[in-house]
Amino acid sequence: MTDIKPDDFSQFRAELGETPESKASLDILENTLSECDWNLDDATTLIAVDAGESVLMGDSLLEDIVERSRKHLCQPEVKKKKWSDIKDVLDILREFLPPPAPIAVACLFKLWEIGLRNLCQAESDS
Repeated sequence: MTDIKPDDFSQFRAELGETPESKASLDILENTLSECDWNLDDATTLIAVDAGESVLMGDSLLEDIVERSRKHLCQPEVKKKKWSDIKDVLDILREFLPPPAPIAVACLFKLWEIGLRNLCQAESDS
Protein backbone atom coordinates (compact mmCIF):
# COMPACT_ATOMS: atom_id res chain seq x y z
CA MET A 1 0.00 0.00 0.00
CA THR A 2 1.24 3.42 -0.92
CA ASP A 3 0.20 6.11 1.51
CA ILE A 4 1.22 9.57 0.41
CA LYS A 5 1.25 12.99 2.00
CA PRO A 6 -0.75 15.89 0.59
CA ASP A 7 2.46 17.94 0.53
CA ASP A 8 4.15 15.32 -1.68
CA PHE A 9 1.20 15.46 -4.06
CA SER A 10 1.41 19.26 -4.14
CA GLN A 11 5.11 19.04 -5.02
CA PHE A 12 4.33 16.50 -7.75
CA ARG A 13 1.56 18.76 -9.12
CA ALA A 14 3.94 21.71 -9.22
CA GLU A 15 6.62 19.70 -11.02
CA LEU A 16 4.15 18.30 -13.55
CA GLY A 17 2.61 21.70 -14.16
CA GLU A 18 -0.95 22.78 -14.59
CA THR A 19 -1.40 22.13 -18.29
CA PRO A 20 -5.01 21.85 -19.42
CA GLU A 21 -4.43 18.16 -20.19
CA SER A 22 -3.07 17.36 -16.76
CA LYS A 23 -5.15 19.68 -14.56
CA ALA A 24 -8.36 17.66 -14.78
CA SER A 25 -6.54 14.37 -14.13
CA LEU A 26 -4.63 15.87 -11.21
CA ASP A 27 -7.86 17.25 -9.72
CA ILE A 28 -9.64 13.88 -10.03
CA LEU A 29 -6.69 12.04 -8.52
CA GLU A 30 -6.33 14.53 -5.66
CA ASN A 31 -10.05 14.39 -4.85
CA THR A 32 -10.02 10.59 -4.94
CA LEU A 33 -6.90 10.48 -2.79
CA SER A 34 -8.60 12.61 -0.15
CA GLU A 35 -11.59 10.22 -0.22
CA CYS A 36 -9.22 7.25 0.20
CA ASP A 37 -7.21 8.69 3.11
CA TRP A 38 -4.34 9.49 0.73
CA ASN A 39 -3.76 5.87 -0.23
CA LEU A 40 -2.60 5.79 -3.85
CA ASP A 41 -3.46 2.10 -4.39
CA ASP A 42 -7.04 2.57 -3.21
CA ALA A 43 -7.46 5.80 -5.19
CA THR A 44 -6.22 4.14 -8.39
CA THR A 45 -8.63 1.24 -7.94
CA LEU A 46 -11.56 3.58 -7.21
CA ILE A 47 -10.83 5.66 -10.32
CA ALA A 48 -10.71 2.48 -12.43
CA VAL A 49 -13.96 1.15 -10.97
CA ASP A 50 -15.69 4.51 -11.47
CA ALA A 51 -14.56 4.40 -15.12
CA GLY A 52 -16.10 0.94 -15.56
CA GLU A 53 -12.83 -1.01 -15.59
CA SER A 54 -12.93 -4.49 -14.13
CA VAL A 55 -10.61 -4.79 -11.16
CA LEU A 56 -9.95 -8.07 -9.38
CA MET A 57 -10.17 -7.80 -5.62
CA GLY A 58 -6.88 -8.54 -3.94
CA ASP A 59 -4.81 -7.47 -6.94
CA SER A 60 -2.86 -4.24 -6.84
CA LEU A 61 -3.90 -2.39 -9.96
CA LEU A 62 -1.33 0.31 -9.25
CA GLU A 63 1.57 -2.12 -8.86
CA ASP A 64 0.53 -3.92 -12.04
CA ILE A 65 0.39 -0.68 -14.01
CA VAL A 66 3.68 0.55 -12.55
CA GLU A 67 5.43 -2.72 -13.49
CA ARG A 68 4.00 -2.67 -17.03
CA SER A 69 5.04 0.97 -17.36
CA ARG A 70 8.55 0.30 -16.09
CA LYS A 71 9.00 -2.54 -18.58
CA HIS A 72 7.70 -0.35 -21.40
CA LEU A 73 9.77 2.70 -20.46
CA CYS A 74 12.94 0.62 -20.11
CA GLN A 75 12.75 -0.87 -23.60
CA PRO A 76 15.75 0.41 -25.60
CA GLU A 77 13.60 2.00 -28.31
CA VAL A 78 11.53 3.88 -25.71
CA LYS A 79 14.56 4.91 -23.63
CA LYS A 80 15.92 6.64 -26.75
CA LYS A 81 13.08 9.16 -26.44
CA LYS A 82 14.95 10.86 -23.58
CA TRP A 83 12.16 10.73 -21.02
CA SER A 84 13.98 12.28 -18.08
CA ASP A 85 11.21 14.85 -17.59
CA ILE A 86 7.96 13.70 -15.95
CA LYS A 87 5.93 15.48 -18.63
CA ASP A 88 7.65 13.34 -21.27
CA VAL A 89 6.95 10.19 -19.25
CA LEU A 90 3.27 11.11 -18.93
CA ASP A 91 3.02 11.46 -22.72
CA ILE A 92 4.54 7.99 -23.14
CA LEU A 93 2.25 6.49 -20.48
CA ARG A 94 -0.82 7.93 -22.17
CA GLU A 95 0.18 6.15 -25.38
CA PHE A 96 -0.18 2.65 -23.92
CA LEU A 97 -2.07 2.76 -20.60
CA PRO A 98 -5.82 2.35 -20.71
CA PRO A 99 -8.02 5.34 -19.91
CA PRO A 100 -8.96 7.11 -17.75
CA ALA A 101 -6.11 9.60 -17.70
CA PRO A 102 -6.03 9.92 -13.87
CA ILE A 103 -4.79 6.31 -13.76
CA ALA A 104 -1.77 7.32 -15.87
CA VAL A 105 -1.19 10.25 -13.50
CA ALA A 106 -1.39 7.91 -10.48
CA CYS A 107 1.15 5.62 -12.15
CA LEU A 108 3.36 8.60 -12.93
CA PHE A 109 3.22 9.68 -9.28
CA LYS A 110 4.43 6.25 -8.18
CA LEU A 111 7.19 6.30 -10.81
CA TRP A 112 8.14 9.81 -9.67
CA GLU A 113 8.36 8.54 -6.09
CA ILE A 114 10.59 5.64 -7.18
CA GLY A 115 12.73 8.08 -9.11
CA LEU A 116 12.87 8.19 -12.88
CA ARG A 117 16.65 7.87 -12.85
CA ASN A 118 16.35 4.63 -10.86
CA LEU A 119 13.53 3.18 -12.90
CA CYS A 120 15.57 1.01 -15.24
CA GLN A 121 18.45 0.46 -12.82
CA ALA A 122 17.14 -2.85 -11.44
CA GLU A 123 16.56 -4.13 -14.97
CA SER A 124 20.08 -3.29 -16.12
CA ASP A 125 21.59 -4.84 -12.97
CA SER A 126 19.98 -8.22 -13.63
